[in-house]
Amino acid sequence: MRISVLSVSPESFESFGKSSVIGKARKNSGLELEVVDIRDYAQGSFRKIDDSPYGGGPGMVLRVDTVSKAINAVREKESRVVLLSPKGKRFDQRKAHEYAALEHLVLVCGHYEGFDARISAYVDEEISIGDFILTGGELAAMTVCDSVIRLLDGSLREGSAEDESFETGLLEYPHYTHPLEFDGKTVPDVLLSGNDARIKEWRQKQAIIETIKHRPDLFDEIPSESTGCSGARVLVFDSCVLKIQKEGPQSRRELEAMLWLKGRLPVPDVLHHSEKDGLSYILMTRLKGRMLCDPKILHNRSRLLKSAAAAMKMLWAVDVSDCPFRSEAGDCKDPVLSHGDFCLPNIFADNRGITGFIDLGYCTVGSRQNDIDTCLESLEANLTGRFSDGMPEEPLDRSLFLSLLQ
Repeated sequence: MRISVLSVSPESFESFGKSSVIGKARKNSGLELEVVDIRDYAQGSFRKIDDSPYGGGPGMVLRVDTVSKAINAVREKESRVVLLSPKGKRFDQRKAHEYAALEHLVLVCGHYEGFDARISAYVDEEISIGDFILTGGELAAMTVCDSVIRLLDGSLREGSAEDESFETGLLEYPHYTHPLEFDGKTVPDVLLSGNDARIKEWRQKQAIIETIKHRPDLFDEIPSESTGCSGARVLVFDSCVLKIQKEGPQSRRELEAMLWLKGRLPVPDVLHHSEKDGLSYILMTRLKGRMLCDPKILHNRSRLLKSAAAAMKMLWAVDVSDCPFRSEAGDCKDPVLSHGDFCLPNIFADNRGITGFIDLGYCTVGSRQNDIDTCLESLEANLTGRFSDGMPEEPLDRSLFLSLLQ
């Protein structure tokens, strides 16, 4: 890879070019880093590169004739020319990977009050490293160079960049080293266990928690699933699931239900919960098995009805005498634990039976008969709705389902 930096103060890059990462990249990946002095392309004995702005105003402006000559002198067919500008798109790790795959990257540093607007016609794109102003684009160019060069093969120790912040869409998990104990704080036991699987799970969990605490906006870039009509977003990771929804009674009920039902029903373990800027973040373990809407269950009508009935019977078997959440129907003659939103995506099963319940924001104590009616309506809606694609349309065998509940 070749990187050309166009600057009015090339001396700024002298120590930067001697850094160990750049040295390794030059040796191991054939990196070519050159700093081009824009003054070399200025006209006249005074090599004038800037002038006062038309229309008046403070400061000096980089001239388009000088900068365009410098760009044209280094540009090649495969070059990508990038102007460091506060008007540009925000530079991020995704863009760093994009630049690292180029044959030739040209970075043009602004300086003084700004640059002649006509310079934009000579570049392919404009980028910014943040919403603040620097004296010149040299520091910004170094930042871009460093983030790009460290991605080249041989720049870092193998695997060093894989789990870093932003590489997975998350912030990086916390690190620890010697001493084992300092000022009353110790290294987490899991990191001393030698169990690679447990350490990997812990690190992923901590990366998610760090992102919740410091940069929850990063979750907007991670693909998610939606659940029901609540507008909640569900982000599925290797060992855990993050549910993001509006902060309110439903999100608090879901948290309360999972904590109370632990040991009573197979529900996810709550790994972390926090509320921030009007949103609720619930991090929980992933449940094993398939949702009842999975085609392998959905297309087996007998198995589906047996699984749904088994799920309802498991709910009804829970002792609700000390249940902390009740609806107005909770004082009925035959109160039972109601899922509140009993539909196929909210129940998990495998060949050995029900493995878990999710989406418990409406969980409550209610009427058994009302629960049956709601379940039947939900099943029929799911079997004829968006989960029924490719299935022959046939009515739900209500009598069979009711017999399975006995």
